Amino acid sequence: MIFVTVGTHEQQFNRLLEAVDEIISSGVIPEDEKVIVQSGYCTYRMQHATEQHQFIPHDEMLSLIQQARIVITHGGPSSFLPVVQAGKIPIVMPRRSEFHEHVNNHQVDFAHAVEQRLHNIIIANDNRALFLAFQEVTETQRVGKLQNKTHNEEFCSRLNSEINSLFINTLPDISIPRQENTVTSMQKSSPLISIVIRTYNEEKHIGDLLESLQKQTFDDYEVIVVDSESTDSTTKIAKQYAANIVSIQKKDFNYSYASNIGVKHSRGKIVCFLSGHSVPVSNTYLEQIAQVFQNNGIGGCYGDVIALPDGSVTEKLYNKLGYLKNKIMNRDSDIIIENDIHAGVLSCSNAAILRELLIRHPFVDALGKGGEDVELAYRILKDEYSIARVPSLLVYHSHGLGPIQFFRQLKAWKSMYRAVLEYIRVNP
Repeated sequence: MIFVTVGTHEQQFNRLLEAVDEIISSGVIPEDEKVIVQSGYCTYRMQHATEQHQFIPHDEMLSLIQQARIVITHGGPSSFLPVVQAGKIPIVMPRRSEFHEHVNNHQVDFAHAVEQRLHNIIIANDNRALFLAFQEVTETQRVGKLQNKTHNEEFCSRLNSEINSLFINTLPDISIPRQENTVTSMQKSSPLISIVIRTYNEEKHIGDLLESLQKQTFDDYEVIVVDSESTDSTTKIAKQYAANIVSIQKKDFNYSYASNIGVKHSRGKIVCFLSGHSVPVSNTYLEQIAQVFQNNGIGGCYGDVIALPDGSVTEKLYNKLGYLKNKIMNRDSDIIIENDIHAGVLSCSNAAILRELLIRHPFVDALGKGGEDVELAYRILKDEYSIARVPSLLVYHSHGLGPIQFFRQLKAWKSMYRAVLEYIRVNP
């Protein structure tokens, strides 16, 4: 079976579907082999495919990838990553802006960067290249040179090593020795930055997080840990670093409530939000935040995340590819000014916001299960402030999710974003 997917981007990608139709009509695919196409917002109707669906449920997409002999995708990481994770080598045709398939050519640059670095995708930039790539894969499969190794341990081991090498080669080492009896002077009379950390049973990473804060080049800050009745040593570790611990009942927790409690107990001009397993990569993390807010037109800023060292292979690959994509798209920009909301904007696993705006616009309790940060971004922009995305404002952050759990989470995030848009529509 051949599986083709163009993702969920809202612009057409008729060029890919037309090229696949040409391949089918050429006779290189056996007549009894199915060709299943997910066509998104394409207007082209396939003439020769077995099935064409606008969208396919995510679990079914993963099943089709596992079953497929060949997978052809556009250049979006969330489309070709599951193929790589399944031990297959996808044929990738990047969308191009000149054909009105995307707003710019970042898919072209990004796909080539992945191909050159990881060698686990085949790029086809046009119809002829797609036809040749298809023939090449078919022939090498026929003679046994290329095999689809679903759940192959050797493949995953080599992939994990390659991903880890990306971290080693491009990021500073933050191996932090734990100091069990450290007491610091985090409590400032009037700190510039208040760091709010939401926790529940975070003993695995909270020490690394607080130690990384202690090693910052910028020391005008305080730490507020909002803890939801942890049953492990989270609060004990936090006390060793002189953090201000604010306890809430677990039954009362949601993201909005916990964050608002943290803001209530904060004293800084700027409030930085981190989860209990978000560890700043650089010791200039807080200094960068302070510099961003020297621009009086900035109401909030946020950065990228990459997986923790104990994150899953899926998380490491997806987040690292996203980080590299952002570097490629914004190679000449240290700060990207944003004046529109989108999924992931101002994500409070790694964000900082002016306290006066948080007092004026508390996180909405109705969105406490997720998406509250996007709604706040909308209010900040409505107050005629801008939001800054700072790729170098980087933290380690992950949950150890396997591929199925991870992509279910992505699907849930998309649903949350739609819920935020509906909330804003009703409450403008």
